[in-house]
Amino acid sequence: MRERRHSFLAGISAEILRRRVYPVVVAYALVAWALLQIGEVTFEPLGLPDWAMSVLVAAAIAGFPIAVILSWMFDITPSGIRRDTQEVATDSTFEESPSIAVLPFTDMSPNKDQGYFCEGVAEAILNALTMVEGLHVAARVSSFRYESVDGDARVIGKSLGVKTILEGSVRKSGNRLRVTAQLVDVDDGYHIWSQTFDRELKDIFAIQDEIATNIAATLVKSIVSIVTSGTSDAVAYDFYLRGKKFLKRFSKNDFEFARQMFRHAID
Repeated sequence: MRERRHSFLAGISAEILRRRVYPVVVAYALVAWALLQIGEVTFEPLGLPDWAMSVLVAAAIAGFPIAVILSWMFDITPSGIRRDTQEVATDSTFEESPSIAVLPFTDMSPNKDQGYFCEGVAEAILNALTMVEGLHVAARVSSFRYESVDGDARVIGKSLGVKTILEGSVRKSGNRLRVTAQLVDVDDGYHIWSQTFDRELKDIFAIQDEIATNIAATLVKSIVSIVTSGTSDAVAYDFYLRGKKFLKRFSKNDFEFARQMFRHAID
């Protein structure tokens, strides 16, 4: 009984991670705290009544469960906001259903300066696979911890609680790309599927789509073609991925660099 309860709680915890509820909770708490601080400082000079602060506090409290519910039901992807239709993993369904963790792709470029691009490719594939019915996908925050870890796929897979691992590499030189993707069985460490793509940079979206479609076909027998990106401009996509990488560093200079990259992406 205790093992079944632990398995159920582990499934719920994995589902919360996959649906990225925790980042939303943290972001909401920070925004609510900032608004309350602003209200405390500005309401009195503005001549607002005393009950205005109470209304703001009540609104912040009432909005919390709404934010949690919306983060559970919807997912923000590069293609926009999408409804998350996967069922919650229970002790039995989680063990029986196909599952996968997508690791950050390795940068094999000559100058080793394409880490942002490798991460973006892997994240696009991960986001697309979360939309595949019947396939459980480890949360990005969990699988991307192994960005710099050159370990045994079997050990990594078991630590993430998945049956398969998608790993790969990207070699980008000028306008040419070589992307290698490998689907590994966690039980024995053998490859289930592997393919190398030698294409031009403009074909990156087709490569991502083909990898995601092949994974879905292999694991859940899906015959539906998967689209991983909402754009077809490879140059704009490259600027977008650069901007995302700067944005995650949380410094004033990096925020400015991110703004410049995003501006280039939409120009």
